[in-house]
Amino acid sequence: MQRAIYLIGVAQFEGVITLPLLQIVFLQPDFAQWRSALGDALASENPQALDSALEKFALVLSSQNAVFALQNAGISLRGKRGFVVGKSTRHAFVKAGGIVLGMPENATGDCLAALICAAKPAQPILYCKARESFRDIVGILHGEGLNASEIVVYESVPNPQNFAPPPHDSVIIFGAPSSYKNFVARFGWQPSYQAVTIGKSTFEALDKEAQKNAQIAPKPSFQACVALAKTLADTRE
Repeated sequence: MQRAIYLIGVAQFEGVITLPLLQIVFLQPDFAQWRSALGDALASENPQALDSALEKFALVLSSQNAVFALQNAGISLRGKRGFVVGKSTRHAFVKAGGIVLGMPENATGDCLAALICAAKPAQPILYCKARESFRDIVGILHGEGLNASEIVVYESVPNPQNFAPPPHDSVIIFGAPSSYKNFVARFGWQPSYQAVTIGKSTFEALDKEAQKNAQIAPKPSFQACVALAKTLADTRE
């Protein structure tokens, strides 16, 4: 009998049970924080000045949620320039009128930072990020002498809905460290579970017990995670 496959997130795939344990909350502009990030480029504390200030920056977008958060805050991305982490982020940014300066071959924070360091943009850099992140992209850029700052534009919060835990022997896909942390806080971890992570940083966030029976997807995408999970679900030692 094939083992059940669970994906912790919102993506939908045939043969996979989705558990949306977290919700994305888009943050409204806190002008004190934006002033700290943008400095003198922000002429005054109003949406129009914020929109104008961002024209002077190269944006860094490591998730499509950053694009949606900026739009939700009333910021127009038309004509804004930015580096994007992957295809879904690129699609959202281009659809909003943004101009892509670069996208790494592998959709990881480390690869995104390396791409920006190699490009060495002349304009200052603004990383639009989640409240909780596991790669210090701005620190990497500073290490290469680049002028970079960051601003929190969205956050993940626990979904108040109740969910039943995956049954014994399930294969569980995690797309971010926060997904694993929330999963364990709700359900704990059974030794029979097998984890599939979307990348190295998510794997490193697993507890040592979970790492013993976990694998990293060959590519940093949910499609690759699901393909690996289905292979694992069909095989038993």
